[in-house]
Formats: sequence, structure tokens, C-alpha cells
Amino acid sequence: MNIKLWFKRKFRTFYYYFFDKMTVRISKPEALAGSKWISNKHYGRAYFKGYYEPEITEYLIESLQDSDVFYDVGAHCGYFSLLASKICKEGSIVSFEPFPPNFDFLNKIRNLNYTERWAIVNKAISNVSGQIGFQQGKTTSTGKVSNDSSFLVDKVNLDTFIAKTGLTPTVIKIDVEGHADKVLEGFRTFELLPNCRLLIELHENSNERSYIIDRFRKKYRILNIKGQESNLEKERPSHVLIEALNT
Repeated sequence: MNIKLWFKRKFRTFYYYFFDKMTVRISKPEALAGSKWISNKHYGRAYFKGYYEPEITEYLIESLQDSDVFYDVGAHCGYFSLLASKICKEGSIVSFEPFPPNFDFLNKIRNLNYTERWAIVNKAISNVSGQIGFQQGKTTSTGKVSNDSSFLVDKVNLDTFIAKTGLTPTVIKIDVEGHADKVLEGFRTFELLPNCRLLIELHENSNERSYIIDRFRKKYRILNIKGQESNLEKERPSHVLIEALNT
């Protein structure tokens, strides 16, 4: 085994033996500095030391506005929801997370940071409401809905949720391990919301990319995370931004 990797694993074991479940302060980025986090092996140092998903973090810091309503679809442990709560001080945050361990941790993070405008929903987002199977992944961030799983979770579509709550999103982050096409199928009102922007993580071996091309290429701008036009028929970005042509 590589000696560097061996030391890294030993340090990780040592660190979480002594500091597991300890409440810590996030050091960076600046927008999150001082916020509280819980250190453990599943939701660890990358989150409170400032090196988790740096491009997505930077995009949200630069683009979110004080009054935005931020939907976090596939919220996992709530890192991006917490970030949005610090920026959207006059807006609202809604986190959707179906996997119970993630949902429980997410709830703890929200309560630790005393955020009143942050709602969390223990449901998957899909094309229709009801129940769906959920398959646990190798890590807490890679679980996904699956018709092959007997473990059922509740699901709702965005059109139904928005109609019931009256809370209209202006920014939606979607990271659902290959299920984004179904999320978007259940969000037909998107075309009626010209100020709503989508940030979608794309996954290989899914229908996400082709669905986005078919539905959005004529009337919307499809951009990479740096804000540059992206041709999904030729390029394979990990994330895309979708916004109305007149924005």
C-alpha cells in the first residue's frame, strides 16, 4: 500500500476516534465561517474545513441573492442548504432528503444554527407523488431512488409541493444520482417561472442529459458551472445551469 495513503487512513481513524460527533465551527468559506457543524466520519472535515465541492460553493456564493427562495433537492447533509441560509437572509430554504440518516443529520445542523427560514422535508422528489424504493449507496451521498429496492420512502413532485405551500423557488439545486429527469418531469410549472434558475448535477448512465437537451435547448440557456454556454451533445460537464434566455 502507498505509504501516504496508509498514513492518511491512520490519521482518519485516529481523528474520528477522538472527535466523532463533536460540534465544530466551520472555518471557510467566509460566507459560512463561524457556523456550526458536527464532525463525524460520514460528514467530516471536507465540510467544515472548506474544501467540499469548491466550484458549486463558489457559484452559490456569487449568484445567490438576499431574497432568493432556495430549494435543495437531494440535500444530503445540508451543506449547501446551510450556505444558502447564510446568504438568503430575507428568503427561504427548503431541503428535500429522503434517506433517514441524512435527514436526521440535516435536522441537527439546522437546529445547531438556529435558522428559522429553513424547512426540511423527509421526501424524495420525483415525477409523481406517492412512495418509491430507495437504495443505500456505498457512502451517505450516493444513495438513490430505485424501483428494485424494498425500502420505501415518500416522494412528491415539485408542482404539487409548490401548489400546496405557495413557496415559489427562485434557485433549485438538484443532485439525485441520476433521477433528475424525473424531478424535472414533475416540475412543469418551471416554464411559468422565468426568474427560476436550475443547478443540476449530471450522472453518467442516466437519462438526465438527453432529457435536458430535449426540453430546454430551444428556450433556455444551458451553461456549465462557470457560466459558459455548454453543448451537451458534445460536452460532458458534471453540472449544468439552466436559466431563461432573457436573464
